[in-house]
Amino acid sequence: MPSTYTLNNGIELIATGEQSGTWGDTTNTNLSLIDVSLDGQVSITLPSAGTSGSPNTLDIQDGTASNGRNRFIIFNDGGDLGSSAFVQLTPNDAEKIVYIRNNLSGSRSILVFQGTYNASNDYEIPSGTTAVVYFDGAGAGAVAANVFNNAYFDSLRLGSVSVTSILDEDNMGSDSATALATQQSIKAYVDSQVGTVDTLAEILANGNTTGGTDISVSAADDITFADSSKAIFGAGSDLQIYHNGANSYIDDTGTGNLYIRASDTVRLQSATGEQGVIVTTDGAVTLYHDNGAKLSTTATGIDVTGTVVSDGLTVASDSTYAIDVSRPSAGNTTLRVTSGSTAGNDVVLRADIGNTTGTSAVYFGDTDTNGIGRIMYEHNGDYMRFYTSSTEKVRITSAGNVGIGTTSPLTNLVTVGTTMATSQAFVGSVSDTSYSGGIINLSNSSRSIGITADPTNAGASSLINFSVDGSEYMRIDSSGNVGIGTSSPSQKLEVSGTDARIYLTGANTDIDMDNSASGQLSLDGNAYAFGIALNSSGANLYTNSVSRNLIFGVNETEVMRVTSDSVGIGTASPVKRLTISGASNGNITTLTDAATITPDLDSSDMFTVTLGGNRTLANPSNIDAGQTGSIFIVQDGTGSRTLAWGSYWDFVGGTAPTLSTAAGAVDRVDFIVRTSTSIHTVFTANYS
Repeated sequence: MPSTYTLNNGIELIATGEQSGTWGDTTNTNLSLIDVSLDGQVSITLPSAGTSGSPNTLDIQDGTASNGRNRFIIFNDGGDLGSSAFVQLTPNDAEKIVYIRNNLSGSRSILVFQGTYNASNDYEIPSGTTAVVYFDGAGAGAVAANVFNNAYFDSLRLGSVSVTSILDEDNMGSDSATALATQQSIKAYVDSQVGTVDTLAEILANGNTTGGTDISVSAADDITFADSSKAIFGAGSDLQIYHNGANSYIDDTGTGNLYIRASDTVRLQSATGEQGVIVTTDGAVTLYHDNGAKLSTTATGIDVTGTVVSDGLTVASDSTYAIDVSRPSAGNTTLRVTSGSTAGNDVVLRADIGNTTGTSAVYFGDTDTNGIGRIMYEHNGDYMRFYTSSTEKVRITSAGNVGIGTTSPLTNLVTVGTTMATSQAFVGSVSDTSYSGGIINLSNSSRSIGITADPTNAGASSLINFSVDGSEYMRIDSSGNVGIGTSSPSQKLEVSGTDARIYLTGANTDIDMDNSASGQLSLDGNAYAFGIALNSSGANLYTNSVSRNLIFGVNETEVMRVTSDSVGIGTASPVKRLTISGASNGNITTLTDAATITPDLDSSDMFTVTLGGNRTLANPSNIDAGQTGSIFIVQDGTGSRTLAWGSYWDFVGGTAPTLSTAAGAVDRVDFIVRTSTSIHTVFTANYS
């Protein structure tokens, strides 16, 4: 009978009569295979990662040496395989326990399996680890697994410590040097301790041998807060100190005051040490600018170093008024502000006390004249007077009317001058000493009003603009151009805007242009200009570009278009000089019957004539090359009339046609003018 082989290692079982003469060799081979199975080692370099469907193979062959029979197998690579490697032990019915070492680079795992690949039946060996793997030889459904899964050990030696048990005690009641705690018991114990030590006092007291609950920081140690983390004080978070990443804050949002105290001096300084504010106990409060003292309080008030610039001054006093100058009886009370003892170089405020007929005034004096300038209020009449050079120039009446050059203004503002120049109102800048800004002229004699910009032509581009509600609507520029809706008119009148229509209503609403100066009317919208020009050549209609067409329409519907080189009637896209889309017709002109009949090609291009005798059709007048047309030739009631032809009429073959002779017969001649002396003609006879 033939030999058989062991299932797991393929060792030959020699049958009776087999291996005759070689029995000893076979036995030695088998012993070698057993030796490799027990303690053999092999290093295998994987050429690729393979796939689950096309893996690297680790085979056990019957009766011969093979890598899969070794006890210890090391997998290497020649470089990173790019993914986890797949290795399949064959055959799938061999039971095998083997040590596998993963030496692959790139942290790549090895997925070992035996039967048909199934992720639930493989075993993954991580990079850099060694595993003891058994294959159960279950055929297509074979399983690969770690031998030590769910293994039981009496003890486990880790370094110098022997671990004898793993305890699951939530209260950590045991005290063993050879037991490990489970994750669940550790978590339960920590959670229970957090619940009992969850305040700062409990945390500080835990293991505290001093009995205090203060936070004590050793020298050179810090308490550090991250950006926007706050040191918060008070039951209602009343005081907060923090830095938000951009600025630092001390916020007091609670009740009461914020006190900053010191036993001697409180100083507010910059980061570089410059003084800002110094508060001295029982002394001054000093304000600094750029590290220099500028204002200090004193026992009697303040001491200012430098100049005081104030938008206002409030002086507190015991009376109703901040500055109170009074006298015990009726009469003039005066306050004088002066720069020295020089007479007249002062400002004097005078109040008339205790009557309704006196004068209260402010006098402005100089070294030459006392009170050369005045503001005076007349209690008798309740009006005000304004003086310059000791002369009244302006008066405001009790009704509020203002008079300039007059003491009796009848309206809100009245200006009176002795000449036209002094009756003007000037509008300009304070530096315009030549009065060239603008003038409003009021003329008594002509009852006229004139508005003038830059009367002396001091500026190069003066203008007059008209505005409403803060927006300009019209201007006249230095060239005399008028712009409505534009600040830069380019023509004598330019109207611009989203609705820049000009309406002319009423009788005689004409726009007149003088052809002596080549007058022009331009319409410009969105840079698409259209012009009507009148010059010595006549009236012209045009657009501003070859890309702009001239369109004619009726009832807002286009009927004709003129492009740069063509005319279209009934079409917006003419393809020839004249393109007509739709029906068209021309007038048929009746020629007068006579011995000689002469068509006028300026009057028509379609003709008809009834022959009352033998006639001659002479050369037409006003011939232009390119003209076309037709002539209907009709026999009268007699018929048999003949027709001779002028020399310009050219027929095919050079022979003039013969007319139809029946009474009332109709023939037709179609022609096109080739030159001023040649008319090509086609004759068609005997129309019904």
